[in-house]
Amino acid sequence: MPRFRPSAADIAAIRDAARREAKFERVGQVMLEVGRRQSLVSGETSINFALISDDPDWQDTDLDDYEPWTAFTRGVKLTPDGRGLLDFYIRRRGDRHLELHGNISVAIAGGKLTTINGYPDIYRGEPS
Repeated sequence: MPRFRPSAADIAAIRDAARREAKFERVGQVMLEVGRRQSLVSGETSINFALISDDPDWQDTDLDDYEPWTAFTRGVKLTPDGRGLLDFYIRRRGDRHLELHGNISVAIAGGKLTTINGYPDIYRGEPS
């Protein structure tokens, strides 16, 4: 099964999108966790919910738990055709209450980062 390991440019783009979404002044304030979703059909879990769902709106999945940012940066299993869908939760570094400041989602196609969805805009860049 193919894997995706983000490049330094991918990581920078995701962290900056999270900073904008959370309205933080500096990217160093961003702490990201990746959501682990569970299929409501099969019970399987994954941080890449393209592996457990074909629903474009993820209605057949639910948030199961969070994984650390390193679960993403160390590499993510993709679908056989190289797809990935991941959801990141944004918290402020050093906040002992771990208040949620927003979330962004990331799409991978053909083994490359293609889209980062979040407010105020959507990043569509050259694949890494």
